[in-house]
Amino acid sequence: MKHNLKTAIVTGASRGIGRATAIRLAQDFQAIVLVARDAETLDSAASEVRAKGATALALHLDLREPSASDIVIERTLDQFGRIDALV
Repeated sequence: MKHNLKTAIVTGASRGIGRATAIRLAQDFQAIVLVARDAETLDSAASEVRAKGATALALHLDLREPSASDIVIERTLDQFGRIDALV
């Protein structure tokens, strides 16, 4: 656990604007939680976030599922102890 890291959650982080946003935020946040359905492209984006120096947590979830948002919040708080931004 790495509590008290400045943390951002980015949904749709596997491609397009979401991916670019997650990678860019790695410059300003110590931890990025990436959320998307496509595991392969999400893991690739998480690797790019790590290459920028931030800690990355990739969550392969479909946010259309009612319980998915609860999982994102719980996992983020368990891992990092805080949420500073949600994109």
